[in-house]
Amino acid sequence: IFAILAPNSARMQQVIAERLVNQGDLKGAVIHYKKCLQMNPHVPGVRYELAEAIFESAPTDRAAQLEAQQELDAAAKSEGDSAKVECELARIALRQSDSERSKQHYTRAYALNPHDVDAELGMARTLMSSDHDRDAIQYLRSAVDSDPLNSEAHYRLARVYKNLGMDAEAAKETRLFQEIKQTKAQVRDLYRQMNKHSQLVEDPTSDFPQ
Repeated sequence: IFAILAPNSARMQQVIAERLVNQGDLKGAVIHYKKCLQMNPHVPGVRYELAEAIFESAPTDRAAQLEAQQELDAAAKSEGDSAKVECELARIALRQSDSERSKQHYTRAYALNPHDVDAELGMARTLMSSDHDRDAIQYLRSAVDSDPLNSEAHYRLARVYKNLGMDAEAAKETRLFQEIKQTKAQVRDLYRQMNKHSQLVEDPTSDFPQ
């Protein structure tokens, strides 16, 4: 519908970028997110999405990390503080081996939104890395309650239970983790097959402005 109503709009560029992210073309997505901002620097959420795409496209590259940080800082400045921005800053800090700064960002994210699953998982990771497994349980259980299909939450909860000698609980969480992982793999394969078929029929981006 955006291609029909506003093929040259900033929002259309965002839609293209989001589709490219879903297809795994992060570098292509970055190009269109930047085009979106050139057309309209005030489109909500785009700077965060751009930062995420930049970081995910090259997570070990220092220049990419710094560029992503700059976009996240700009997002916070223009749209206000948010848990998701703080979580992304925490991930970057962790990649830079700055565990203390990562912890600060996750703590801030949780304070901003204690029901954000990424913030809950971040708090759990921080506690587990410092051997505070029992303290991590509350965050992991909450993450599972908020997002029952979150495989990382089940995996980490299984690890914590195992470390604490809670074997029955660990076995249950391990089973759930494996079932969710298998189901998600099947969904990804189905999506790839559907996407491949749709491209053979008609390239959905063929009329998009480049």
